[in-house]
Amino acid sequence: MKRIYLPAESTSGTGPAGLAGVVLAAGSSSRLGRAKTLLPHKGRPLICGVVAAVGVVCDAGVTVVTGAGQPAVTAALTDMTDSPGVLNCVHNAQWQAGMGSSLATGVRYVATHLPEAKAVLLMLCDQPGVGAHQLAALAQLWHAKPDLPAVAAYAETFGAPAVFPRSWFERLMSLDDDQGARALLRHCPDLQLLDMPEAAADIDTIDDLYLLD
Repeated sequence: MKRIYLPAESTSGTGPAGLAGVVLAAGSSSRLGRAKTLLPHKGRPLICGVVAAVGVVCDAGVTVVTGAGQPAVTAALTDMTDSPGVLNCVHNAQWQAGMGSSLATGVRYVATHLPEAKAVLLMLCDQPGVGAHQLAALAQLWHAKPDLPAVAAYAETFGAPAVFPRSWFERLMSLDDDQGARALLRHCPDLQLLDMPEAAADIDTIDDLYLLD
């Protein structure tokens, strides 16, 4: 698998047509001790900045999968002034089962309700260094070879954010509850990797809060 390096001026900040976003925001943030989705970042809750960035790239709309703290997350998104044109909140009642359950919930919504979506961009809610610019670069990498996933590479591994073509939807919806998409990607020989060091920084514990400064 070859990493692709893109210079800063190589992307415009928007994505190709037919891309839907799924933001996973269902966890309880047990290691942090409070909802990471609502942490303040650049003057508003973290989840709002994430959804706004995904919305810039995804013309087919953004679906946010909620779980723990669903009322507060939904309220924060309702107050956004730069909300995507199409924003759906889908609650995963089985969020405690694991990331695979929430991932499947989001992809299933896209597959069922957004027939115009050619692919889905999967994004976590706790990578504050990843913005519209990085997501646009990832979307353009997928667009060049739309039958293959395009995935962020960082810190000697790979993972979210990632773009999956519609032909992968069934596989994503069939993941075990406690598995993320990386379990499928490990078996993909033609994976497209975009070097994205910003994606390595995520918020799991109180020691990570400096990333929001």
